[in-house]
Parts: sequence; structure tokens; C-alpha cells
Amino acid sequence: MPPDFVFGLPGNPVSALVCTIRLASRLLQRLAGEPVRERWMDAELASPLPGNGPREFYLPTRLDNGVTTPLKWKGSADLFTAAVADGLIVRGENAPPLPAGARVKLL
Repeated sequence: MPPDFVFGLPGNPVSALVCTIRLASRLLQRLAGEPVRERWMDAELASPLPGNGPREFYLPTRLDNGVTTPLKWKGSADLFTAAVADGLIVRGENAPPLPAGARVKLL
């Protein structure tokens, strides 16, 4: 009998979405015998970004012709903003502020 898996996800919907994309989907792809596929790209920032704290950070964004516009959001319970986003800007731990025009990594 194959092992059972249970995914424990955070309670806030955007946090649950990010954890599903970054963690659960990777395991499901491997269990299905598929290679792990994530869609990464680089884009130019339309507006500056402040620095962030001591954890990886995912910011909903809209993409248009290679330029990404970070969306104003109210945190990990903000489903509306996540629903209108094209992707997520991924910022590493303690990432410094970035000016408009800087290149960022998107998922």
C-alpha cells in the first residue's frame, strides 16, 4: 500500500496558494513520475520596491510586455489582489530596496 500524504497549509488563502505552488505541487509532480516544472521569468520593475524582512517574500504583480507592476495588497488574506495578479515577485531574505527599472524574478 503506498504511503498517505497530508499537506498542512496555512490558513490565509494567499499563503496557502504560495505554499501549494512552491511545496505541494513539487511533491505531486514527483509522485506522478514527472519532472518538477515551475515557470520562472525575469521582468523589469515599473515602480520601486521597499526592502523586506528576514524571510522569503512573494508579492502579487501584473505583467505587461516584460514590465511588472507590483500590486498594492493587504497581506496574505487579500484574495482579490491575488485573483487579479499574473504572477508573484519573489524576494529573498533581507532583500534590499529596488528602484524602478530593476530586474526581478517572477513565478
